Amino acid sequence: MNINSRIVICGKGRIGLPLVQELFAKGLKPEFARIDPDSGLIGIELNKPIDKLVICISSAGKSWTWDSIFSGLKRQVENRAVAIKALIYVSSTRVYDGIENGFVDKSTTPVADSIRAQSLLNAEATIKSIAAVSYVIRPSGLYGADYQRYLSILHAAEEKPRFGTHQQAVVDRLTELVLLKNLSNGAEILTDGMLYFKGAKLKCEKDTDDVFKLSQQFRVLLNSNFNHVK
Repeated sequence: MNINSRIVICGKGRIGLPLVQELFAKGLKPEFARIDPDSGLIGIELNKPIDKLVICISSAGKSWTWDSIFSGLKRQVENRAVAIKALIYVSSTRVYDGIENGFVDKSTTPVADSIRAQSLLNAEATIKSIAAVSYVIRPSGLYGADYQRYLSILHAAEEKPRFGTHQQAVVDRLTELVLLKNLSNGAEILTDGMLYFKGAKLKCEKDTDDVFKLSQQFRVLLNSNFNHVK
């Protein structure tokens, strides 16, 4: 990625803020923007093309839904008010909640079994019409210094295996994707590479006997990037 490339980040929270700090440290000059379901991108100059737009926001406690959040941005693009070369969207492994068992990797077709999962899939579909290149990362439940609640859920998993992603792994992966010179369309699953179940913490790989046995009864998520284990 050229240091003069225009990078815009939507999300100024527990992922977006450290992401911008990482990019600044690497010589880039990312900009923050807000995204509104009606107005689209707000708070930045729109007449200059955006090389990479990163969406890492949360819908928790917001009035909008994933079904609607990209509506204004899509209109901006259709009206040629803004041009976006590549869009990176942080979704969720929730999009697989309709799959009951078996291994799930980045090539697995999502199956939604809840309103939230379907709205996330709708959002993923919308971004494909917004930018020439769209890339989706689907982290499992976040844990870390700013996400302490989910760590206890991982360790207390009794009814089914749980999967988690350290918050820094999300920041690291987004940084890598932003820095890629030739980003292609795609999607990936992001976890810490482990499976948590009944007090056990297993390395989550297909050729592990215990993990394979669990996959016959439960959904097992496979991390797309094992070098990002935290």
